[in-house]
Amino acid sequence: MTEQELILTAILGCERVDLYQKELSFTTVQQERYQDITFRRLQGEPLQYLLGETEFFGLRLRVDRRVFIPRPETEVLVETILTRVQNRKVKIDILELGTGSGNIAVSLAKHLPGARIVTVDISEGALTVAKQNVLRHGVAEQILFLQADMVDFLAGRSGYLFYDCVVSNPPYIPSGQLSALPVDVQHEPRLSLDGGEDGLRFYHPLTKAWSLLKEQGRLFFEFGDGQRPALEAILQNKKDTYCYDFVQDLSGHDRIAVLQKT
Repeated sequence: MTEQELILTAILGCERVDLYQKELSFTTVQQERYQDITFRRLQGEPLQYLLGETEFFGLRLRVDRRVFIPRPETEVLVETILTRVQNRKVKIDILELGTGSGNIAVSLAKHLPGARIVTVDISEGALTVAKQNVLRHGVAEQILFLQADMVDFLAGRSGYLFYDCVVSNPPYIPSGQLSALPVDVQHEPRLSLDGGEDGLRFYHPLTKAWSLLKEQGRLFFEFGDGQRPALEAILQNKKDTYCYDFVQDLSGHDRIAVLQKT
């Protein structure tokens, strides 16, 4: 749907086809909301925040200024995990680093009924939104939330063999490029965007998460355009610990790294 159609269907509470089959009629409240959304959108606010939700992996999820807006590229991350899990009904322990809106955790829980997921985020606001999405989709019994810094969490649990999978979509935009991002993206939380000076701040500790994996466990993470060579340089130093491969997104860009413990 176009942005205009999304706005109208959200305000009127109707389907897209109704916009063309029925004579539209606004209440005073709906008219005021339409004008407010239209004005704020012209100022660069993301449409997803204005509507209060977005779609990810076929699920409607609540989003607001406290969380990063899920992108289609991250659907490839979820799909990659699902394709590598041979039996989706078997019990599987998953650690997610960086909860955000809960899009990854909720999607995995819906498709892996045997999954037990621990998800970690430093932001109390993000965890609040994620819990709303977990309740919305009925997967609360599968997911445990922890508020902690990702790096500190990993450092404090080195050597514990807990998980079959570790997954993360960490911030990976270089700090110096944040001011050049599109206006709507700059409305999103800086914590969810800023990957440090080179955009790789979180990948060094992430590659150490192998120590939390069970035998044959896997680490899955998303990364930015053009970052594969730098990541390979990091991974080469640990190639005696795990093997790895890369998965491309729908645009043909290297997007997902998969590390398997050896």
